[in-house]
Amino acid sequence: MSEIQIVPVLDVLNGVTVQAVAGRRDEYRPVRSCLTNSVDPTVVLQHLDEVCRSGIAYVADLDAILHREVNRCILADLSRTDLNLMVDAGIQSCEDVRDLLDLGIEHVVVGLESLPGPEMARELMKAFGADSLILSLDLHSGIPLAQNQVWARSSPLSVLEELIEVGFQRWIILDLSAVGTARGVPTATLCGMLRRLRPDDEVITGGGIRTVADLGDLETTGIDAVLIASALHNGAVSIEDISEWRRRPAGP
Repeated sequence: MSEIQIVPVLDVLNGVTVQAVAGRRDEYRPVRSCLTNSVDPTVVLQHLDEVCRSGIAYVADLDAILHREVNRCILADLSRTDLNLMVDAGIQSCEDVRDLLDLGIEHVVVGLESLPGPEMARELMKAFGADSLILSLDLHSGIPLAQNQVWARSSPLSVLEELIEVGFQRWIILDLSAVGTARGVPTATLCGMLRRLRPDDEVITGGGIRTVADLGDLETTGIDAVLIASALHNGAVSIEDISEWRRRPAGP
């Protein structure tokens, strides 16, 4: 069994790093972190990477997701770091994807929340292919968080099955109601279902991580990576915790 990657998350709103809690974006405030006093996204990401040391990071441009301006300068600055970035900037069209790729972003997250529907999903896949795109199955309390009303009324598994047919091979399963709550990750069962359907795909989850002990529970689902932010900022998961996790005996 391969080691789960620990992927730090950077949430950007109004041009600064914010603390995301349960998807209530009107309540998001500049982050208060034990790692740094700065809210500058580039500075915060540097400190997050110093803890995780995974070489990869997830960035949510909440201004773009909320249909405001994309934080182009910030994303361009972040892309010049040594990190491999996955960026969600409210993708709704092929032009949106091209803009991110032109900024130097390696992997574009296509969020269910922003995606107009299956036709656009097919256009994106045809234009950019499965290597560049990551489909984020956005949920809220287990219900698909979707602009498309058919998806919003469907089960998460049925939405996954439809998007598998489109050709996606990289997935984020994220329940926004759990983000920043330290209540545990509620998507483990769905991740296990996806892994059984797609044994060779990349599966990422997150939202609600309390301590590194949660990684042991998630390991049995076969996920490849876990997204984490709040537990890093409040010190519940430290560089020592992660180092110890990585030194543990390998699983069967």
